[in-house]
Amino acid sequence: MLMVTLLYFLFAVNLFHIFSQNGLQFYKCGRFWVIIVPLGILVWATVFS
Repeated sequence: MLMVTLLYFLFAVNLFHIFSQNGLQFYKCGRFWVIIVPLGILVWATVFS
């Protein structure tokens, strides 16, 4: 459970950095999608476990 919490925290920090650097054009950044896809998988795995 600690590892899942740490992963959520790291994803949140990375998303904050992307939002603060790119402003409203964050969805065009490849790093945004590299963070969102694994975050979605993590959320899905957490919900169904």
